[in-house]
Order: sequence, then C-alpha cells, then structure tokens
Amino acid sequence: MKHKIVLLLGLVFILGLPMHVSAQEKAKTNVSLVKQKGNTVAITLTSSKPFRMGGNVYVLYIGNKDLSHSRQSVNKGKGTLTFSINTEDFNALQEGAGMYLTYGRIKEDGAPMEELSKLKSNKCWSLGKFNHSMLTK
Repeated sequence: MKHKIVLLLGLVFILGLPMHVSAQEKAKTNVSLVKQKGNTVAITLTSSKPFRMGGNVYVLYIGNKDLSHSRQSVNKGKGTLTFSINTEDFNALQEGAGMYLTYGRIKEDGAPMEELSKLKSNKCWSLGKFNHSMLTK
C-alpha cells in the first residue's frame, strides 16, 4: 500500500510539471572595443552572459579571416573575449565584411553564417559589418 501511495504521488508530481520548457535566451554579444597597441590590434567582444569555458574554442570570423587566439574573462556577470590580430592583417580586412563569433569552427561545415546566427543554439552570433573606423588608437 505504501508503494502505491508513493507511486501515485510521483505521478501527480510529474503530471503537474509544465510540459513546455523553453530554451535559455541567447546571450547578446557585440564588439565593445577595437584598440591598437604597438603592432597588434585587440578586438574585444562583450556578452550579456559569461562565455562558455569548455573543450571548444571561440572563433571570430571577419570576412574570410578567422581569429581563434583570445583571452577570456568575466566582469560583473558579463563575458569578455579579446582577440588579437597584427596591424597588417587588420588593415587588409575587407570593409563591410560580415563579423561572426562561433563556439567551435563551424564555418568549415559550409553552413551560411547569417542563418546559423539566427538559431537559438548559442553557437553563432552575428556581430554586424566590419568597419576600419571601429579602431581607436
């Protein structure tokens, strides 16, 4: 009898749970600073949530150039990634090129980045169009 009551209470509990579970809201991510120091340009991205720390690497795509060397930190609950590029490569970047951040190297899969960035998967973010005037010295 005791087991039947426990089973019945368990079923009531499970059936009382909401059936629709929504995915976590995708973090808002943007370019917050582009600054030159010597022969290097640092491109800093800020997110409304901390960036994941795991087995994958974050990759910043600007047109056909990809950057994967970055520093990561958390400040006041917001995530920060800073990518480095030498000034010569920065100056060669195409004006108006699409900028995307991915968690892992997903561009190599051949998927269109703009469409991937619209998914709620938290693996690709559109950062707008590249412009050399973003640089502050």
